[in-house]
Amino acid sequence: MSGMSGVELYQRLIDAGQVVPTILVTAYPSDVERTRALNDGIVCYLRKPVDEQDLMRCLRSAFGSDDSP
Repeated sequence: MSGMSGVELYQRLIDAGQVVPTILVTAYPSDVERTRALNDGIVCYLRKPVDEQDLMRCLRSAFGSDDSP
């Protein structure tokens, strides 16, 4: 995305009343952005390359079917 981070896009969606379960995937991870994203309500913040098990956990969490122990 040119000129806007995923966190910024997410915040614009929220401000517009569009609550969407969101998983951010980045090639440029940042502890500051991760903390901000999770505090803002983003379900998961993953770094590339994405681990399949982590992605599945995030999808279950996003769709409310997290049945892990």
